[in-house]
Amino acid sequence: MVLDFECLLSDSLDSIGFSGEKHEFLVHDGSVHEINPQCSMMLDRYSTALHGVVDHVNGRYSAVFGEGKGFDLLNWVRHNNYDELAYFLSETGNNCLNHSQNLAPHKIFLYLGSKGFVVAVEHEGEGFDAKKVDFKGIYQNEGAAFDFYRGCGSKVFFDDKNEAKVVFMEFLL
Repeated sequence: MVLDFECLLSDSLDSIGFSGEKHEFLVHDGSVHEINPQCSMMLDRYSTALHGVVDHVNGRYSAVFGEGKGFDLLNWVRHNNYDELAYFLSETGNNCLNHSQNLAPHKIFLYLGSKGFVVAVEHEGEGFDAKKVDFKGIYQNEGAAFDFYRGCGSKVFFDDKNEAKVVFMEFLL
């Protein structure tokens, strides 16, 4: 499946059999992001959001994955790239930490369905040309996220391929 520059969220929600269950995790509230106590609070919210997504997914689909199996954020640290959720959250979040206006994701969204889920990472500020970044391999090898997007089995898409502020991943069971 990999990168899909034409997919819309509504199409993806149909694909996963969206149940109406949506979770939203605020990471950055728009306040100044510097090395100060606010930064620590933002990092706490970021960590809470990442773990919240993984916990919701593992809890909802535990019968499908089996006891003690599922997603684990440490798989990204361990370079176990079969864990597409951990890789997506880590790589997409890291891009926000490095390139977005507030140097942080704004929100992370999770949509749950009977056939899978969609996770989205949103940043505030200026969007980026996703198609151009993919085609030209921009960002001097800081493009690990796009390397992952191209190689993963799940569908990755954007709110706007020319001015992307939200990156989505559709995971089908």
